Amino acid sequence: VRLRVAPDVVPYFRSKQYHGTQQIHEEAAEGAAVVVSYEVEGLREIASMVRGWGPQVTVLEPPALAEKIAEEARAVAAQYDTDC
Repeated sequence: VRLRVAPDVVPYFRSKQYHGTQQIHEEAAEGAAVVVSYEVEGLREIASMVRGWGPQVTVLEPPALAEKIAEEARAVAAQYDTDC
């Protein structure tokens, strides 16, 4: 799994290891977004962590996880649609 982490939450990822395989890859200069990777057997646990960070974390890989998070986000947004 590869995630892009927004600059404002990078310090949290540097201070806490969310999974034993967590690796932080510098994407650009200090104060910029970074890519964080994990080697996981299933997507359920990592999906929960990604959802918790909302728009501050973007799934880069795998596509199945990115689509799962996007589908769930659309469903939540639909619950708050003011046209209903």
